Amino acid sequence: MEPQIYKKENFNEYINEKYGYTEFFKKYNVPVCEALKQFDNLSYDDEFEQWKISNRNELLSINSSKDNFNQLVEIVRKRKIVPFIGSGLSAPMGLPTWVKYLLDLANELMIEEKILDYVNKNEFEEAAQFISENIGEINFNSRVDSKFVMVSPKIKGIINLLPKLTNGTIVTTNFDKLIEKVFTNHGKPLTIIHGKDNREFHRYFARGDDCLLKLHGSVNDTNLRVFTKSEYASAYLDDSGNVDFQKPLPENLSKIYKNATLLFLGCSLENDRTMQLFKSIMEHEDERKIPRHYAFLSSPEKSEDLIIKEKFLTEHMIFPIWYPKGEYEILDNMIELLLYEVENE
Repeated sequence: MEPQIYKKENFNEYINEKYGYTEFFKKYNVPVCEALKQFDNLSYDDEFEQWKISNRNELLSINSSKDNFNQLVEIVRKRKIVPFIGSGLSAPMGLPTWVKYLLDLANELMIEEKILDYVNKNEFEEAAQFISENIGEINFNSRVDSKFVMVSPKIKGIINLLPKLTNGTIVTTNFDKLIEKVFTNHGKPLTIIHGKDNREFHRYFARGDDCLLKLHGSVNDTNLRVFTKSEYASAYLDDSGNVDFQKPLPENLSKIYKNATLLFLGCSLENDRTMQLFKSIMEHEDERKIPRHYAFLSSPEKSEDLIIKEKFLTEHMIFPIWYPKGEYEILDNMIELLLYEVENE
């Protein structure tokens, strides 16, 4: 699949604009691209290759994105990648991110100021706990179930490209069932494993089976779901408040973090429970034994914030590939380019 940034029709528009007003080409009553192809095909091909290089460099121009992207291409070629999917990949289907869900519900309940305070401090599980306690657990669970069910019958966005990225394990914190549906549509149904209660995951992981580890459970299954602060504590921590690697969820996620390369898509990677688990691992392991992980992330607008965020990520062995904030079309182009380069060595 040729990425958008390499499309010939886009190049033709570019070259027509670049040379179309020169005296030489004004003599011809045909577009510049057609004249070059007919009379100087080598120049046309050379211009096309230079244009592709320029587009690639521009696409990967933020900080160390280009180097990290090049390393990622080699890893994906070896089919050694484990995608880690966050709520951002479900958003094109109208499903809410965690932040949007909490703020929308808070607005409905007229407690927006309180929840916004939690959100601004990245305390999402505390926000969920506060809402659950205020409206009742049964009511809260019912609202979660209704909000994370796909309405649109058509699946849109780069989530459709996941089957081309990997064979084997996929990890997600999402409640919805979009990933399952995408792989079924591609004739590659996944074995579903829930993070909270499955101690057999290591067998699937070791064999390289096609499976989806749903760390925080699924919609319509409150027993396996992890959303509120008390549910996170039960799933992740021991009685002293430390990560308990004997519990299934931390144990399984730790195995992946230490033995495979994760690729984060649709994740914000703030100082949440997952990142705290990774930090705990880094504190007890030699960093040379931890694989490099990668993430496609929206770039902070201020350069000083970018430096701080990149420092935070690399301290967790996560190396970012940045795209400009809010420009999701560029993210799409990056994933298309990744797949193109993997398939065309």
